[in-house]
Amino acid sequence: LFSSNCLGQSLENYVDCPTYDAGDYKKIPYLDVSSVYNDKTNELVINVVNRHQDQPIETTIINQHGKLAANAAVSEVNSADMKDENSVNEQKVKTTEKKLMVNGDSFIYRFPAHSFTQIKIRLTL
Repeated sequence: LFSSNCLGQSLENYVDCPTYDAGDYKKIPYLDVSSVYNDKTNELVINVVNRHQDQPIETTIINQHGKLAANAAVSEVNSADMKDENSVNEQKVKTTEKKLMVNGDSFIYRFPAHSFTQIKIRLTL
């Protein structure tokens, strides 16, 4: 998903979400966010990793420049158990595709526990 879709200018993100401590590291945000704007396709690509082992995290995504299109494409990579792996014989970790309706320049999304989500949405400038 990254190599196919994250083309263009990297954007600065502000993230406000619950945090956790891990040894010497303190206040690590559960949501790890990156985003890219592709000026050739006018697409915004938002990548989110929810590091929480068992809790989904719902958040509001706010766009500050341009107008968001009405539809977004969502790809989620996840499995029932955080320790699941894919093998030659079985695919436990899967990518699911879905559409998201957007109304305005912000939307709410619920990121599943221990998941990677990529949201692609067009901007009209």
